[in-house]
Amino acid sequence: MYCLRTWSVRHVGRLQALYAGVEAVLLRLDPLLSRVGYGRVDKAVLLVEKATKGVLVDSQSCGQCILS
Repeated sequence: MYCLRTWSVRHVGRLQALYAGVEAVLLRLDPLLSRVGYGRVDKAVLLVEKATKGVLVDSQSCGQCILS
């Protein structure tokens, strides 16, 4: 786990680029996602986000984020 966290700190630029790419895709999918319903989509996205942020940066999903 520590190795992944160290890697994520060293490669923060790549992670920011990945985040920007995912954000761009989600913006393009907005018409579809709004038809499906954001409530349904949010649960799936939250699970993925919680798992990846927990592993990469030891996120606790507390709302007091210092990652920016």
